[in-house]
Amino acid sequence: PSSPSSPPGQSETGTKSQSSGDPRVEFQVVLPYSLEGFTEAVQDTFKIAIAATASAGCECEIAKTDVDITRTTENAPPAGARRRLHAASITVDVSILVPDAKTGNLLVQSDAWSREAMNDELVKRGLEPIAQVTSRPGLKSQDEDAALDSGDAASAGGASGAAVAIGI
Repeated sequence: PSSPSSPPGQSETGTKSQSSGDPRVEFQVVLPYSLEGFTEAVQDTFKIAIAATASAGCECEIAKTDVDITRTTENAPPAGARRRLHAASITVDVSILVPDAKTGNLLVQSDAWSREAMNDELVKRGLEPIAQVTSRPGLKSQDEDAALDSGDAASAGGASGAAVAIGI
């Protein structure tokens, strides 16, 4: 079930409620859930925890509605692993709407924005901790989308592949 403010045609695994020109902080994490286990209730609690971490990191107010799960992908078990014995995991792409680029930069550079800080908020709310941060938080805006599309991989660092996948 989608909320009344959700645009028609959104996928089950994410939404695109933010304007593409607004500055946002994007990152990617691996969580120890299956797609089925990453229910709407778990996603809501995840967004609340990430908003709390982000608010501490930028010393500003980030609401749950500013946190968007743009994509979730189930990870395949390692080759040769028995499916039952292998713990399920998903990769989650996250986008956080920030008031402006200055606030976004403050958030990205903040010591409060670490896997440990995010995990503290997740565990406090009864969720499983992040297993891995696969794409570090980075600030993105419409201008930077164009720079990434033109092949400016040097400024994107190791996150260039994930950032391009998010923009598709």
